[in-house]
Amino acid sequence: MFTSHIEQWALEPEGEPIITRSSHLLPVLWRGKPAMLKVAREPEEKAGGTLMQWWNGRGAARVYACADDAILLERAESRCSGIAIRSSTRCMCGRTSAAAASAGL
Repeated sequence: MFTSHIEQWALEPEGEPIITRSSHLLPVLWRGKPAMLKVAREPEEKAGGTLMQWWNGRGAARVYACADDAILLERAESRCSGIAIRSSTRCMCGRTSAAAASAGL
């Protein structure tokens, strides 16, 4: 699944694959930068890759490369876990405060 793209773009895998219903993702390094290889499985995800190219990094991850159903995206580095980010649009990164608690965050 990832091999041809890893070779094509000279990527270094940097973690375990993430498999979702609509995509297969692999954290990689590209030219020394953290990136995410995303292979779309659903038409909506493929269309989303085209849209992300059009946005050109404005309000979305930058697309470094694309081919067929795969895109190579810039990868945000964070101290927050991916699970915390996916489960909530807000990530407190382990910090708590009375204000956040009272606001329901």
